[in-house]
Amino acid sequence: MSEFLKNLGMRFDALQTRERKLVILGVPLLLLTATFAVLNPLMQKQRTLAEDLTNLDSNMKWLVEQRAVVDRLNSGCASRDIMEGSNSDKLTKLARRNQLRLGSIEDISGGYRLSFSGSDANRMLQMTHQIACAGFKIESLLVDSGATGELKGSMEVVSLESKY
Repeated sequence: MSEFLKNLGMRFDALQTRERKLVILGVPLLLLTATFAVLNPLMQKQRTLAEDLTNLDSNMKWLVEQRAVVDRLNSGCASRDIMEGSNSDKLTKLARRNQLRLGSIEDISGGYRLSFSGSDANRMLQMTHQIACAGFKIESLLVDSGATGELKGSMEVVSLESKY
């Protein structure tokens, strides 16, 4: 290493005065340029990460503010008044709310069997959703179309509240 420096010193001494000045000014500029070339991408990355952090922080604050909405969406059920009465009364009210004709409600082992009819399949599906939101588990659902265009359905449900 010392021989390399000695050789470099001899070459520097062999240069003319203006070439020495150029080397003396050029080497620091070269080092400054190399430092900038190395540090610039790092500084750019740091700025990008700082912007991402700001965006993520604002998103996190928004999510915390929306916690109540997320809790309601967890089950897919909007907050409803809990209906009072027996389970068969609840099922009767839900059928009437959806403008369906309730044929019968039979108490079977551990649950209920409903038969109903109506002209709108969407109301039947809406009723199944409301029954699930009212604390029942739907075990089976059968909907058939009759010759007159009227839909007839039956379902078996189990009350989730009775299991706990």
